[in-house]
Amino acid sequence: MSATDTTSEEMFESLTGYDEIAIAKSFDAEIGSLASKKPTMFLRALVFVDLRRQGISDADAKVAVLDYTLKTCKDYFAENREVDDNEPVTDSGKDDSPLA
Repeated sequence: MSATDTTSEEMFESLTGYDEIAIAKSFDAEIGSLASKKPTMFLRALVFVDLRRQGISDADAKVAVLDYTLKTCKDYFAENREVDDNEPVTDSGKDDSPLA
C-alpha cells in the first residue's frame, strides 16, 4: 500500500526550483542526473521531497529516505494510472442518456 495518492510521475512533475535545489544539496547531484544515472536514488529523491513537504527538515528527510528499504521506496507512491479513453472518469460520463 502506498504512503500517498500521488504517483511518482506526478511528484516529479510537481517539483519546484526549490525542491531541485534541495535535492542537489542533499544528494550531490541534479535531479536529471539521478533520473538517468541512478534511478533508485532518483526515486529516493522524490520520496525526500514528499517528506520535506510534510514539514520534515531536509537533513531528517534525507536520513529517513536513506534508511528506507528499496521496496519501501518503490511502494511509497501510488501506481501510475492508465487512462482508458472508453472508460468515463466522472459519474456524469457514466450516464448512458444523450445530452439534452
